[in-house]
Amino acid sequence: MEEGVFRGLFIKLALNKYSFTKANLLGALFFGLWNIVMPLRSFIDGKISFSDMMFMSLSYIILSGSMGLKWGMMFHGTGVLWVGISEHFFKNIISNLLHVTTISGSDELQIIRIITAQLMSFVAVFIWYKIKTKKELSGGSI
Repeated sequence: MEEGVFRGLFIKLALNKYSFTKANLLGALFFGLWNIVMPLRSFIDGKISFSDMMFMSLSYIILSGSMGLKWGMMFHGTGVLWVGISEHFFKNIISNLLHVTTISGSDELQIIRIITAQLMSFVAVFIWYKIKTKKELSGGSI
């Protein structure tokens, strides 16, 4: 659903008025805002403070927004949503199933693993996208 709405619908609608870069940034921002529901729910349930909720919300906007940018580039570069859907699916499986138990019993470094993996993935997709668009502009194919 998220790929269809944030990449398929929002980006396509925004492309009627804006360049791909602006359309992708807009879709990514909306995707980041969509994901603040988790810290908001934790705050409402009394599990975290207001300041923690604000910090986590900003973090979710940045992290989810960067993932949205990546999936938008994948959609724009391939013309299909399935590539981003597949990557999103596997990212969620890995981040939700791969946990490390520490002495305290909790997975304290999960966010570090997620950020590191997403940064590496973003860089790889960004390089691919830049090479692809450069070759397309010069008349070549990838």
